[in-house]
Amino acid sequence: MVATQNTPILFLYFCLSKSYTMKRFHLLLVFLLGMLRLTAQQKDQVANQFFTFLSEGKWEDAYTILSPKSQTKISVKALEQLWNNIGKQYGPWKSYSSDKVENVMGKSRLLISTNTFEYYYVDFKVSVNSEEKIERFSLHAVNSIPLNGDVLDSVTIAGGKLYGSLSLPTGIKKCPVVLILPGSGPTDKDGDSKLLLPEYNHAYQFLAKALAEKGIASLRFDKRGIGANKSFTDPAQSTLDNYDKDAITWLKYLKQNSRFSDVYIMGHSEGGVIAIDAALAEPVKKVVLLSTPAESLENLLVKQFKPYVHDSVVKTIPVIFRQLSNNEQPTVPNTLNSVFNKGSFDWLKSHNGVVPADRLAELRNTQVIIINGTIDTNVPPAQAEMLHKSLPSSKLLLIPGMSHLLRMESDKEFIAIRPLASELISAVSAFLKK
Repeated sequence: MVATQNTPILFLYFCLSKSYTMKRFHLLLVFLLGMLRLTAQQKDQVANQFFTFLSEGKWEDAYTILSPKSQTKISVKALEQLWNNIGKQYGPWKSYSSDKVENVMGKSRLLISTNTFEYYYVDFKVSVNSEEKIERFSLHAVNSIPLNGDVLDSVTIAGGKLYGSLSLPTGIKKCPVVLILPGSGPTDKDGDSKLLLPEYNHAYQFLAKALAEKGIASLRFDKRGIGANKSFTDPAQSTLDNYDKDAITWLKYLKQNSRFSDVYIMGHSEGGVIAIDAALAEPVKKVVLLSTPAESLENLLVKQFKPYVHDSVVKTIPVIFRQLSNNEQPTVPNTLNSVFNKGSFDWLKSHNGVVPADRLAELRNTQVIIINGTIDTNVPPAQAEMLHKSLPSSKLLLIPGMSHLLRMESDKEFIAIRPLASELISAVSAFLKK
């Protein structure tokens, strides 16, 4: 029989015509489906050549594979910078494994191309036109490869175990460790918030890796109801008070570990608020605050919503907080439902009366560094300046061009790959090591 595209179907018909038993037919069907799956996962010739050229640093050769339209959007130099940025974030490129055909339109096709880097499996969405040129490519999905030296750890709290990842430097028996606290919402231990951020951030994991390379261990963990700690399903447990207790529990646990010379704490966004509370309850020598608000959550939300909704809606925010404080059922405008909903009422209520700047002022005997990006729209740099004013002994660092995601942002990007701020990494590591 001559092999053709229809060979599996012809072979299936032949087997059925020979009265194979149903059991053998099922085995055959599984085999054929496996063959078809392998066929669908083969490497696409155009994508294969493109990623091979990029991995070999043949920028001009890779550029020739882009369509004329794509070439108007990106230069050879920008393509080189783009690929180098990817390497900075995900580690050195290792291999290009396969393509999955998502859609075929005439002679054009849309692919999901999987590449393996040192720390991540990165899927790119690649559009190949009828001229066999790449019309566009973009980041599709990122799946982390566990960091070398990452160790699963846990502490026991009311209701079960809370799991975290301990990142350790290699070849160092005794070193300092920093507890990394994530921001608000469904933000996990790596800094991803898939419900709120379409891109994969991984900021905390990158920080952990960078710190480990500089001889500093770190512990990061998923909040209750997130990631490895999904077993905590009650929204009423997701409150600032409980987050404070969890951080304090981790601090006590780390202090009891003889491998660590010192224990510090670092928080991002709401994690910074928790870091302040935890340091007051369980003193540490050093606190790192990243994009941390100085004002109450109520005031911050008013400022965040003001540019986007009508003034009449903004005025309901203080009313909602008062209703929650009085244990009343709040009336929430539809435009605020993303933040003010039944699943978040307990969390919002727990923030009532909490002014981070006032609490920070009590950390007079603690070394504190306050770091903020100049283009952070969630927690503007004015918030960092207010924190610094409340504790003049603290160190203030405003990083030009850094966003709330702790990355250097650019208005013109062919693909959503933005490097973690290098000044952030150097400032944090220098502060913790001095």
